[in-house]
Amino acid sequence: MMKKLSKLATLLFAATFLFGSAFAFVSCSDDDEGGTGATPETPGTPETPGTPETPEVTTVDAVWTFQGVALGEGTMAGLTSGSKIKSDVELAATSGTGATLTALSESTFKEDSGSNNRGLKTDASKKFSAIADVTFGVNGIGSSDASKGAIKGALKLVLSADATVVLKGLVSGSADTRYLLLASADEQILKIVPETKGDTAEQTIEQELAAGTYCIGLDGFILASVECK
Repeated sequence: MMKKLSKLATLLFAATFLFGSAFAFVSCSDDDEGGTGATPETPGTPETPGTPETPEVTTVDAVWTFQGVALGEGTMAGLTSGSKIKSDVELAATSGTGATLTALSESTFKEDSGSNNRGLKTDASKKFSAIADVTFGVNGIGSSDASKGAIKGALKLVLSADATVVLKGLVSGSADTRYLLLASADEQILKIVPETKGDTAEQTIEQELAAGTYCIGLDGFILASVECK
């Protein structure tokens, strides 16, 4: 009987030891996975949102004044009197921004006679007997072919936003037809000054235009200013 009890106690002790070891093993595994030994990650500092971009507002208020300015100086720097220009010349604005004005190659500009200095001047092609017959083509500046446009000078105006464009100038009193015109980029005439034969009064073209590219043509005309507003 005592042997049986002794053997039973031995078996009970062994079972208790095995059960305790298994429990200890499970406890270690739990500690490894989520115990106090693992340091939780510190959340990163959230990025400060940037200042939202302010929408760019384009203001067109560029002005070119040619009256009282000599060729080769100031607003008309890069232009030589009486010579056909070989490449485009961008003209510096007298004031303001939002538009560019470029004298196109093959144009011929000249000084206003005497000490008048009334503006940017061209000779007359004398190709047209009436303004109604005028054609315009940038590629035909100074051409003897009327179908290509026989103007003496042209300017390219580029507007970065919608604007009202005002062109002012006059003729020198000749009996020949003189003209100033405003055309679209595809060379369609939008507006032309009224009859100018012998008229020395100021002539004006005023036109509301969308952002884009336009051409100004002058023939036997003195352009005093280009204003965008």
